[in-house]
Amino acid sequence: MSHSIAYDRWTFPARRIKTGNIHLATSLLSSSLEVNSFTAIVECDDPSILDFKRNAKLIYFSKAGRGTVWRVQNIERIAPKLYKISATSTLGILSEGLHYGGIYTGETAGEVIRDICGSVPVVVKSNLLDFKLYGWLPIAAPRDNLSQVLFVIGAALKSDLDGVLRIQNLWDNLVGTVGPERMYTESKVTYTAPITTVIVSEHHYFRGWEDKNLYTGDALEGDIITFSEPMHSLTATGF
Repeated sequence: MSHSIAYDRWTFPARRIKTGNIHLATSLLSSSLEVNSFTAIVECDDPSILDFKRNAKLIYFSKAGRGTVWRVQNIERIAPKLYKISATSTLGILSEGLHYGGIYTGETAGEVIRDICGSVPVVVKSNLLDFKLYGWLPIAAPRDNLSQVLFVIGAALKSDLDGVLRIQNLWDNLVGTVGPERMYTESKVTYTAPITTVIVSEHHYFRGWEDKNLYTGDALEGDIITFSEPMHSLTATGF
C-alpha cells in the first residue's frame, strides 16, 4: 500500500503528492505541549480546494495503511495545479480562542480538562479523573491552561495523532537504551552539587474587603469584561 491523503471530497494517491513533511515534537519532561505539524504539496485539478475550512479533518495514510488525523490550517496555490496544504495535530485547535479559567475549589481533573478541551475529543486515564483541583487558572489559550492542569496532576499528553487527546500518567521507567554503537567521542557529563532541599511556593487567593473599580464605560449585551486577577462579589450599576 502506498501513501495517500484524504481531505473532504478529495483523495490524493502517492503519484499526486509531490512533497510532504511531518514534524513530531515531544518535550522530554512533558513540560510543554507542542503542536505537531503536517505539510504537503499535492496536484489537484479542482481550484475549489482553496475554499477550505480551518480545522477541517485531513487524514494521511502511510505505506503501512495507518491513518493519522490532522487539522487543516491553510491551503495555498503555488502553481496552476499545485497546492500546499498546511495542517496541525488536533492539539492545534486548543491553541486558538480563550479558556476563561477561574478559581477552582475541588473540581475534579476530569471535569476541568473536559471544560478546557470543549468539542475536542479527550480521553483521560481513569486514575486521574477524580484528582481534585484547587487554585486559579487565568484567562488563556486552552492549550496553556491544559498544560498547567497536567503539571499539577502529574500527567502528560501522550498522543493525538488519531484525532483524540490521550492523557496519561508520567512514566518513570526506562524507555530505551543507548548502546556502544551509538556512542561518539568528545561527549561530556556535567556533575553539580547534591540537592539537599526543595522548597515549593504555592500561591493562595483569599477573600479581601477592599473595593476596587474594575471597569467604567459603555458595554453592549454579550460583551465580556475581563480582569487581570480574580475578583469576588461583583456589582454593576447604570444598566
